[in-house]
Amino acid sequence: MNDMPEQTILVASSDDLLVDSVKNAIEGTSYRLTVLRNGLEAFDYLNSFPVALVVVDQGLSDADGLYLLKEAMRTKPFAVRILAVPEDEDPTIYVQALNTARVSFFLQKKKSCKVDARDILGSAIASYETEAQSRTAVEILHQSMFENASGFGRKSHQLRRLCTAGEMAGSLIHKFNNTLTLIMGHLEMLLSDVEDEEIINRLNPIFQSAADSAGMARRLQEFMRTSPDEMEPIDLNKLILDTLKMTEPVWKSGSLGHTGEIKLETDLTELTQVSGNPSEMREALTNLVLNAVDAMPQGGELTISSFEMTNWIRIEIQDTGMGMSAHVKDRIFEPFFTTKGKNGNGLGLSIVRRIVQEHGGDVRIESQAGKGSKFILLLPLSSPAIASPLHSTAPNLQIAG
Repeated sequence: MNDMPEQTILVASSDDLLVDSVKNAIEGTSYRLTVLRNGLEAFDYLNSFPVALVVVDQGLSDADGLYLLKEAMRTKPFAVRILAVPEDEDPTIYVQALNTARVSFFLQKKKSCKVDARDILGSAIASYETEAQSRTAVEILHQSMFENASGFGRKSHQLRRLCTAGEMAGSLIHKFNNTLTLIMGHLEMLLSDVEDEEIINRLNPIFQSAADSAGMARRLQEFMRTSPDEMEPIDLNKLILDTLKMTEPVWKSGSLGHTGEIKLETDLTELTQVSGNPSEMREALTNLVLNAVDAMPQGGELTISSFEMTNWIRIEIQDTGMGMSAHVKDRIFEPFFTTKGKNGNGLGLSIVRRIVQEHGGDVRIESQAGKGSKFILLLPLSSPAIASPLHSTAPNLQIAG
């Protein structure tokens, strides 16, 4: 078993600007560069030698770039595939590349200037190494378990199935992260080209949502491990406003089966910055806003407020929806418990509680059937240790029945 992944990057292009851009992008890394000027040589190379990344110029004179990447998909399924596309290329090429060659990244070639390939190549290398490490870990696990599983009969079979399921899950998370990276790349291109302020304001929340989802995928890859070095100073009021902007199509347009108008009110007082993970906190706030909207299918009022207490920040998210009974309120944070039938998975509020408790805080709820609900988030002003979900140091509150 190799300790290091194959570290050759194959570039199939006769464009010196593109080749120089890739060369500059990998400068300082341990990756080797192989440059072939025509498609036939690249085809032979793919069938003869291992590669980590394949960069193909769609403008090859003697071959179709997509065909070459399809060959790479067949012969080198673990290699990251990158297509270099002229900026004036027909946009349908992107769809074809995704559908036929499972291309992970695109380089857009500018006229008469070098391509800024550093970010794309950096992401592609990180993607390749993450999957290579995952494969190595699975191989070690398989070897360890199967060498010691003889004689366990049915348990051995179950262990094999668990290994396979874990490998599939890791692969799916990796591919999901690649797709999000692609979406973010295209959004960055759009944001750099668009000058209309209204369109920019619409694109920014989409980009932020994709970035948060990519962060979620990384956390899944790390088995939901949160460490102190992931924390940074965050402005909770800004996170609240960002969340409202991202969820605006849901609470403002009356989509997803909501027939009535939802009136939004905010009362955000000046807050001290706290230490936290902005992506996770946005996820928690988003879940609470969407939960409130779901509770008001005929419309109502959504009120969000924030203020400081002694050593704590308190955020309240209140709706005038259907509320909940005492029985539902007692179980609302349980994983997989849902009142939405097939339309819910019962994970949203349990995720909210986990995130807040990992930030050293707590979540409380005030609700009565037919009278709406109020979710209360309490977060410490001091830098939190990673809290145990079973222990909270948040202040005692009088909670209405």
